[in-house]
Formats: sequence, structure tokens, C-alpha cells
Amino acid sequence: MAATEEVEEPRYRRLASDLEKSIEDGVFRPGEKIPSVRATSRSHRVSVSTVLAAYALLEDKGCIEGKRRSGYFVKVPKERGPAPTITRHRAKPVEVNTSSIHDAVMRAVSDPDVVPFGAAIPGPEMLPFRKLTTYLNSRAREMGGAAFTYSTAPGALELRVQIAKRCQVEGTSLSPEDIVCTLGASEALVLALNSVADAGDLIAVESPTYFGVLNLIRRMGYRAIEVSTHPQTGLDLNSLQEVLDQHEVAAVFVQPNFQNPMGGLMPVERKEAMVKLCTERGVPIIEDEIFGDLNHDGTRPPSLKAFDREGMVIQCGGYSKTLSPGMRVGWMAPGRYLGQVMSLKNSLSPSNETLSELAIADFLRSGGVDRHLRSVRSTYFKQMHLMRNVIFDCFPEGTTVTEPKGGFLLWIELPEGADTEKLAVAAFREKISIVPGSIFSASCRFQNCLRLNCGYEWNDRLENALRKLGRLACRQLE
Repeated sequence: MAATEEVEEPRYRRLASDLEKSIEDGVFRPGEKIPSVRATSRSHRVSVSTVLAAYALLEDKGCIEGKRRSGYFVKVPKERGPAPTITRHRAKPVEVNTSSIHDAVMRAVSDPDVVPFGAAIPGPEMLPFRKLTTYLNSRAREMGGAAFTYSTAPGALELRVQIAKRCQVEGTSLSPEDIVCTLGASEALVLALNSVADAGDLIAVESPTYFGVLNLIRRMGYRAIEVSTHPQTGLDLNSLQEVLDQHEVAAVFVQPNFQNPMGGLMPVERKEAMVKLCTERGVPIIEDEIFGDLNHDGTRPPSLKAFDREGMVIQCGGYSKTLSPGMRVGWMAPGRYLGQVMSLKNSLSPSNETLSELAIADFLRSGGVDRHLRSVRSTYFKQMHLMRNVIFDCFPEGTTVTEPKGGFLLWIELPEGADTEKLAVAAFREKISIVPGSIFSASCRFQNCLRLNCGYEWNDRLENALRKLGRLACRQLE
């Protein structure tokens, strides 16, 4: 044999590599049974002994495990303790305190040298930019200068028609006249809060909750009262009822589907019960649905709006997490508050992004959005799984991590004594952006927690940065 001739890789190793890639890609998920030895032998046209050798190799690598009389299953990663659990606390109204870290996190988004574990945005490679470019160019050619004029409230009818159709499919009965298009979901939240509350009023929020809404509450002169929230199932209804019994609340802000920062999914029966409770009390709900389309199993969970018969739910959505953060297209279904929202919209920002609205309307009409969503859902599931494995491998003993069913965010709870604000500063010196848990709380709780963004394509750079972050966390607790 010539010295330069390559030795062919054994068939069982090639088969093992193919199966391992399928596991990494989310084709077979943790705990799921993989095809039997004989089925794999038939489908790959190899001998039973080759399959057995491949499965043995995967067992040695910790990818699968054999169970007597049951077959082979994808191994569930061994966690260092239970998943994060609900933290109950006495609810009391507070003036919102926010950290300057919020501003640093947002500045880091535009710095290509910083590893982007901080801001909750998808990476450029996750966006359907070629399709969007096609629709933008097509509309610009078709409309000429008209494509660059104002789109006045309530927004382009073509987009509102497409949003209403998607809502109908998801179980929410809306017409185009029920919908107002906005400059991103953030403007929808501003309009919603302004429509139901006055300065000094009390807004009930999840604890922890999206730091952007806490920033709005502070800047608009409201107060917040925190409601206990479970990492897996979202806002706790018993805690909310106690808050409503004891305080005069102007509105409840909630993210029922893949909550930011913990990723919780509120059960359907609890959604219905929450709408019923708040309707009976006359308290409007501001529902942030920005992550609702990113369910990992492909089953779109219903929104709170689907159970709203009295117009008490102000639903806010947008496309920053799925299609394009930069196009700034959001929307809201204000229910009985439509008049107030339209009045405020016409006063504060009466025009929207015409070309962006029409391009997204065309993309929605084509059916291409659903194909794109199927692709990124699988990718996000895989990336979150890979990041969780690294965290379990190199973060301090006793660290717990959420396992969301959708979205692309992980909530990490470090052992008591950790200070994630200090960790964020140390990480930023190493060009790594993270978000400490304290800025997700109106009262600066969750000092030992942090949120990580899994929205960028997983690569060696991200893995090395995450391992470095784990070493920084271990060093802090030494």
C-alpha cells in the first residue's frame, strides 16, 4: 500500500457518525427510541454485526443507551441537580430599578468581536434574508416611489389580512379591522401600557420577566408588582389571585408562550383560567406573544387571546424573533382598547415601514414563512441541547438549567453565592455578552441567575466562549 493512500473508514464507524449527527440535529431527541438493530440493518443495507458495533460505539460515547427487551434510546444528559423551580416571595409594589448593564447588552449587539449570548435576537444566519430581499425588491419595482411613502395607522391592509388568517388557524378569531400594525413589538407594548394605565399605576408582572417591559414601566412612571412564575409552566395563578385580592392593579403583563427569560409554556387550561380571572376582576391583560411561533415540536400553542370573549386581552406580536429584527414590523390586537390605541398611535407615531410591511405580507401569503419556521425550530432545539450539555460539563457543581419547549433562551441558576452582575462584567472583559438575572426583576432579585441566547449558529467560537464563561463562574465561587 502506498504511503499516501487513505485507509477507508470502517462501515460501523461511518454508520455511528451518521446516527450521531441525526441525534445532534434533533431527528432523535433525548429519551427517544432509535430504530432497532434489524431495522437499521435493512435501511442502511449493512449486516446486523455492523449495526451492533456502531451502537456499541455510540454507547461508549454516551450518545445512546440500551435497555433490556426495549431497544436503544438517545441518552438523556445527566443534570447536576433539579431544574430551576418556582421561587415564591411576598408581592409588594416597587419602583422599578434597572441596571446600566441593560444599555451595555444592547450596545454589544452591534459589536462583531463580542460573543452574543446577551440580547435575545436570532443570528443573521437564522434569518430568511434571501426571501425577504426578493420580496422587498419586487415591491419596490412594482410600486416605485409609493413604496417609500408613509403607511399610516392601522397599517397595511395586506399585512393585517395575513396576520388575521394566521391567527384564525391558531384558534384566535380576529378580523383585519381588529389589528394595528406597529413599529416592532416594542411599540405595541408602549401603546398597550399607555392605553390602560396612568403614571403611578400598578402593573403586575412575571418574576422574572422581560427586562424591556420593566424599562418601559420605569420610564413611563408606573410601578410594578411581581408575581411568582414557574420555569416550566409560567405565571402562577394562585400568586396572581393573591395580588389582585390585595392590590389595585391597572394591568397584568404576561408571556404565556416560551416566556422570556425562562422559556416557560403556560398550560392551556391555565390560560383559559387566567383570562376568566382577569375578565371577572376587570383587569386588562397585556399578552406578549413574540416567541409563540418558535415551538420546537411544531405544535403552535394557543394564545390567551384565543380565550378572550370580552376584549380584555391586548395581544402584542411581531417578527423580530422569527423573520427580521431590523425590519421593525410588529402588530397588536387591542380588543376593547382599540380606540385608545389608535388615538395614541396617531399622536405618537402615525406612520409605519411601508416596504417592510408589504414584503412580510407577501412572504406570509406565499407560505414560505412556515417552511422557514420548520427549519429554525429544529436548529434552535439542537443548539439549546448542545449549550445545555456544555453548561452541565463545565459550570459549577449545583448549576441548574431550564429545558424550554420553544424559543431560543436558556435560564441558568448558579449555586448560592454567585453574583452574575460581577460575572457579566468579567465576561465582557473577555468579549462575551451575557445578561444577569437581576435585570429581569423589578426588585433586582435573581442575583445568582443569568440568561443565555442560543439564537446564533453553534460553532467552535461559541463553544469555547461558553466554556470560558463556565470557568469564570467556577473561579468566582472558589
